[in-house]
Amino acid sequence: MKTVSTRKALFMSVLSLLVCFSMLVGTTFAWFTDSVTSANNIIKSGNLDVKLEYSTDMNTWTEVTTTTNVFKADTKWEPGYTEVVYLRVSNIGSLALRYRLGVYIASEDEGTNKDNVTFKLSDYIEYGIDEAVTAKYADRNAALTAVRGETGKLSEYKYNKEGNLVGKNGTTVDEDVVAMVVYMPEEVGNVANHNGTDIPVINLGLDLFATQDTVESDSFGPDYDDAAWVMAHADATVKDQGELNAALANGGLVALSDNVDGDLVIDNVAEGTILNFAGKNVNGTISVAEGAEITINGKGNVDGGNGPAVTVGKDTDVTLAGGTYTSDKTAITIANEKTEVPMKLTIDEGTTVTAPTLINLDVMNGYAGAEIEINGGDFTATKSGSYVYPINAAGADVTINGGNFEATNASSYCYFVKVDDAYNTETGKREGGSVTINDGTFKSTADYTYVVAGSINSNSTTGTVIINGGTYELQGLYSYLTNVAAHVVVNDCTFTTGGSTVFGISNNNTTDKTIEVKGGNYTITTRMSTWSIPLGSFAGSYPTDTAPVGKVIISGGTINNYICDGSVIGGSTSVDLVADGYKVVDNGNGTWSVVVE
Repeated sequence: MKTVSTRKALFMSVLSLLVCFSMLVGTTFAWFTDSVTSANNIIKSGNLDVKLEYSTDMNTWTEVTTTTNVFKADTKWEPGYTEVVYLRVSNIGSLALRYRLGVYIASEDEGTNKDNVTFKLSDYIEYGIDEAVTAKYADRNAALTAVRGETGKLSEYKYNKEGNLVGKNGTTVDEDVVAMVVYMPEEVGNVANHNGTDIPVINLGLDLFATQDTVESDSFGPDYDDAAWVMAHADATVKDQGELNAALANGGLVALSDNVDGDLVIDNVAEGTILNFAGKNVNGTISVAEGAEITINGKGNVDGGNGPAVTVGKDTDVTLAGGTYTSDKTAITIANEKTEVPMKLTIDEGTTVTAPTLINLDVMNGYAGAEIEINGGDFTATKSGSYVYPINAAGADVTINGGNFEATNASSYCYFVKVDDAYNTETGKREGGSVTINDGTFKSTADYTYVVAGSINSNSTTGTVIINGGTYELQGLYSYLTNVAAHVVVNDCTFTTGGSTVFGISNNNTTDKTIEVKGGNYTITTRMSTWSIPLGSFAGSYPTDTAPVGKVIISGGTINNYICDGSVIGGSTSVDLVADGYKVVDNGNGTWSVVVE
């Protein structure tokens, strides 16, 4: 009991923290032991009319001003103490707006406790944001439950919320509300008890940026607003390599202020840096140096001409989250030496890539180890003729969660994702890449189109191919979903081919080429011959004892024409590919399905 009383008295007398929320030309709140200040964060609203308010009960709202104390004045912070403030962003103007609301530590002074040990107060106070709040919390437990799992120490936790609000329509005002829950955990002990001289101070800032949104249109569409959002809260604007170098080292949001004629090098990048095109163009190559981490986004165009639009070095982490990338040869070149931290390339929705080859392994760095993740975007491989490789990444691990992929000019041998084996510098062996496709649309009219293709040497390690969804429209003859020396699992997809084959498997048994079909819809157009396996040579070639091929095991899916069920076709008995415990049923509409017996 003495310990509890001592602790409580200690925090009530020493850590009396006044939390205020003030608005000058912008908004901040500072957390102090003995005084109140305001930081230099700004609301940039252009000609828009945005309002920031607070409430303690979700009923009465007060606009934030320079003298507003959002939290209780003279708060006696001690273990278990919790406060909640509800924040409301309202668009009371006539124009649509886009905003960003962020919470972070603007600055902090360390304190020294009674044991003469320095400490940061931000390590002992936590907060969380509830974006789904609709009513005042009933009690302390309800507030803490609402942000449980989403909280963090002030020293580690960063919050950013982006939103869109339409303009005021009559008396109707569009608004967003969040709740900020701030508390000191019960387990905090005397380690945060300062010595009375070296007092810890936290300046906790909240930024609200607002600019016009891409909603209203002029004669050419709504895109004229896009760059305004970026320029309004960019940490730096750059027009050439010299300015870019300094901005990347400082970090934050870096925006192009003008078109760039020539190459740009991304090197010496601070953590979390974003380069935004802000509607500008780069006529040259953007090269990401070895070890750099960067996100590149925004509307703009990178035209590499005879060179690549983007080159990605070893041990990098690069995200393309917007922009158009074009080249007369290869749009994106990757170098993927296998290391403890392999190169990773992420491409998100809003990105457009157009070139003869979309992504290609740097032939001077042809090693296993790259990671490629595509979450959306539009991809057009424009190479004409034969042997078109939209994504050519030997030994890479490729994950596709969405996107539209087209090969518009290919006539034959189009391999959308090609993952041949490559040398692994860590193991000293060659290994094939692994591919996972969860969604996406793939279209080609070329003969011999393979969605996933890859060959390996007899002593190589194979990868795996997992297909969980996607739509595949391959109109050419001999077009396969996969033709790869790897274990394949298909859980779901929609596959259409102008030929007679769904999977291709070579006539050797050096690796595991088992194909497990657990679902999906398959449509074939022709049958190769009377001896081919029903469903049009499903396994790619007819197996014999002396020339075995990989096994195809079907435990689900719907297929037109015939199913592989051991039936007699043209005097020959086909291989029974239906898994034990499953059977084939006639749907009566020209399709057959595999279901549990």
